[in-house]
Amino acid sequence: VLLSRQAVARTPDVRFEVERLVTEGDTVVVIGEWTYTGLTGKVRQPSVSVVDIRDGQIWRDLEYVGLAI
Repeated sequence: VLLSRQAVARTPDVRFEVERLVTEGDTVVVIGEWTYTGLTGKVRQPSVSVVDIRDGQIWRDLEYVGLAI
């Protein structure tokens, strides 16, 4: 997971915890949760990413945040 320096400078405690990783063929689904300290305290944000791989490279990476898991 790559984060910009600016985002990390604003929220240095940002963290992503993988809950589940599922693969099928050239598709990887990552289910997890972002946590960080926001203006009103600790924030927990569920996330699901669908990553398609072609020729060993990431071809598409879609992330859905804030979903109920």
